Amino acid sequence: MKLTVRTLKKHGACVEAVEWVRGQKDISYKALFTACLAEDHLDWANWIIPRLLNKENRIRYAIYAAERVIKIYEDKYPDDAYAAYAAYAAAYKETLTKTLKYGYGLLIKQEGGTP
Repeated sequence: MKLTVRTLKKHGACVEAVEWVRGQKDISYKALFTACLAEDHLDWANWIIPRLLNKENRIRYAIYAAERVIKIYEDKYPDDAYAAYAAYAAAYKETLTKTLKYGYGLLIKQEGGTP
């Protein structure tokens, strides 16, 4: 897949990022993300990734990111458990949602229907 200037503008990318993409020879996701990492544009990569994901994968990405930094936050703010609770709640909600969907599918099959 390719990341077009049109897509960037649609999502409200900054002018600097749009111009940077225009200057790239290869605009495939892989090439652009590799270039972002090499050129220290981690913020740009992190900005566009959730905008290209569907809702379910945005939630997964957010949980993954929170799990990576929660220890840093807890070390800096040992008396503030809010961030940890938020990360755990998001992970719990995703797991619960999948479990409920699975249970719903079982129930419908049990009743002779098609989920």
